[in-house]
Amino acid sequence: MAIWQFSLHLIPRGVLLAQLGGVPLRLDEETWWSDTEWWGGHTLSDDVVNLLDEVLPRIEDHWSKNSRAWGGYDGDIVEVAYEEEGGDGARTIEDFSVRFDLRQWNPALAETVCRIAAQGDCLLLTSDLMLIEPRLELLVQEIQQSDAVRFVTDPRGFLDKLQGLPHYG
Repeated sequence: MAIWQFSLHLIPRGVLLAQLGGVPLRLDEETWWSDTEWWGGHTLSDDVVNLLDEVLPRIEDHWSKNSRAWGGYDGDIVEVAYEEEGGDGARTIEDFSVRFDLRQWNPALAETVCRIAAQGDCLLLTSDLMLIEPRLELLVQEIQQSDAVRFVTDPRGFLDKLQGLPHYG
């Protein structure tokens, strides 16, 4: 992920309810990195594929044979990773991730991601493990508070602040 990208994952609400008994404001790292199958049996519908095709070009030569992707690696990108194909030929989702390129804001992509998430009853999980409803105003609010937007807005100031952090090693 590039410093100018804001990253998130779509997480089905039903899995959160089943695994955690509710929807927390934030996931802890142990929960996020656990063996939980966040997408447990879900597949990618043709409707979602068509929506993504409308806002980003497909990446035909993705580095993983078990993924589909739209966009570009250093720009806006949507990646859907699949579990290994089952005997019935079904390809169930393992992860659904999005990275927004904040150097060149794409409102159509943001609206589409929120629409896909809302239609699939998913929440948006930010890189700092905050769970937010798939509403454009909430997504924009999270983006406005991110390091990625701080970098894009004032790269020199952002990097100068990093110099003041303690160094280890």
